[in-house]
Amino acid sequence: SIEDYLTLPHIKVIGLIRNGDDVISSVMGRSEKKFRVASYLWRRSVEIIHELANRFPKIVLIVCFEDLVLRPKENMERIAAFLDVEYQDRMLEGPRYNPWYPEQGMNLAKVNRAKKEKIDFKLSERFPETVKLYQELLNLSEMEPPDAAVEGRIPAQNQASASH
Repeated sequence: SIEDYLTLPHIKVIGLIRNGDDVISSVMGRSEKKFRVASYLWRRSVEIIHELANRFPKIVLIVCFEDLVLRPKENMERIAAFLDVEYQDRMLEGPRYNPWYPEQGMNLAKVNRAKKEKIDFKLSERFPETVKLYQELLNLSEMEPPDAAVEGRIPAQNQASASH
């Protein structure tokens, strides 16, 4: 279980979050899963990442997929600092080596794709608690030093929502 890994010395967790409409649409398109299953996968991932960020703020870094695609260098520098490794420009070549979805670089078409395709699963109405957790994670994902605001990283109330 993940609990076993969390006891390892020097463990670090990177929680990658993505817009729910995009995740659900992607899962449904790639695997022919129905909305019920695809939305469950997104909701559960948000819940798990939120819990990890709340319980283990010193070892969890939240990264927003959209921000990673739009600002890859800044995010990879942030990730490298969090992992305590030296940043190298080669880190930006990762998409080329993805065995499932190889790309020449970050694929901007994947950012807010559901919105561009006018897909709206009405997640705020169907799953308000999960959307609230997701918004809190978005607040944590904003570009800041990895050690910033370690205590109380999950805001008690949802602050102004980010436009991701």
